[in-house]
Amino acid sequence: FPVTICDGDLYSSSCMWCVCKGLESREKIFTGNNCRCIQNTLNKRTCQEILLREKLPIPCTDKKVHEFPFLMKPNVGHGSMRITPKNIINSSKQYFDFLETHKLEDFYSEEYIHGREIHIALIGERVIGWSECEFSKGKMILDCTAKWVNTVGVNKVCGTQFRSKVLKSCRDLAVAAFKAVGGTSYGRVDLRVRDDKPFYRDWE
Repeated sequence: FPVTICDGDLYSSSCMWCVCKGLESREKIFTGNNCRCIQNTLNKRTCQEILLREKLPIPCTDKKVHEFPFLMKPNVGHGSMRITPKNIINSSKQYFDFLETHKLEDFYSEEYIHGREIHIALIGERVIGWSECEFSKGKMILDCTAKWVNTVGVNKVCGTQFRSKVLKSCRDLAVAAFKAVGGTSYGRVDLRVRDDKPFYRDWE
């Protein structure tokens, strides 16, 4: 019987690829992507390096981020764990306060893309649908609480047709990113769209 695995625990997903590796080495069947894909996408810097090598558009990070607001994101993780509204940095003081609070954790800075948030769902390299987050006033990101606990303030519009130019661009970028990180099974690619141009944002 195939084994179904989870993304990890409430605090970290860092062990997830090891579980996949163990199952693969024992030739056990399980749902989800392979060890290489999970390892690539759990580590955000590794994922970004892969996408840059493939010339796929991603937000600026670290020293290339020059203006507020920007995001502080954990280098390792899935499911928006350790992402709250406090990760949106609007001032130098807020930035240094965040660094002090999280000084024992591995975070990096990422450009905040003002624009639409669109998620593309895939099975293999086949896109099966899309959804778009519509944020209420004051909300800027789909943080961990909004994603898993309290969805008030976030509406979603969904569809399976890709008629608009923007949605087609999102679909194409999602497929390219999925292939680049070694996706083999199913997943969701999160994108931000600015001036009708999509940027890879995250992987679920």
